[in-house]
Amino acid sequence: MAGNSSHQLRLRVAHFARRAPWLIRALQSVYQRTRPHYTLGVTGVIFNPYRQVLLVEHVLHPSHPWGLPGGWVDAREKPQDSLARELREEVQLTVRVDALLHMETLIEMHHIDFAYLCLADTHAVGKLSPELLGYGWFDLDALPDLDPFNRTAIANALKLRHDVQAMPHAE
Repeated sequence: MAGNSSHQLRLRVAHFARRAPWLIRALQSVYQRTRPHYTLGVTGVIFNPYRQVLLVEHVLHPSHPWGLPGGWVDAREKPQDSLARELREEVQLTVRVDALLHMETLIEMHHIDFAYLCLADTHAVGKLSPELLGYGWFDLDALPDLDPFNRTAIANALKLRHDVQAMPHAE
């Protein structure tokens, strides 16, 4: 029962955030003042054996709730290590972080995002972190509304010389 009430609370927060995106931007602005000159974000593109990509529904992303899993780079942490940690924390997946797919600098926000191709040991998503509402494995021709960074990262993953179907995976 406690898990259900926790999910309901996250759902209410997500609905509020979607109705008041200005509040999320204000909170981000305050958060930015407590961080180093630039904050760093990381996301991972993970495919399953059926050429579907893993997307998560974020509580605090009002404009584009669905996106690639990931998070913030902590102080004295490499982006690749941060991504592996974030994926363990958010969706309980163990991954090998592979090629850098895309990088974007948001000068006005003092923020840099990195997207990497990740190879998962398993494709069984575990318990989601409180910052997520849900997840799904999406066909590439049926993606939800994603921000341009996420779309570019997925497109770049598909352009790699690796055949996505031939990527090693555990069942």
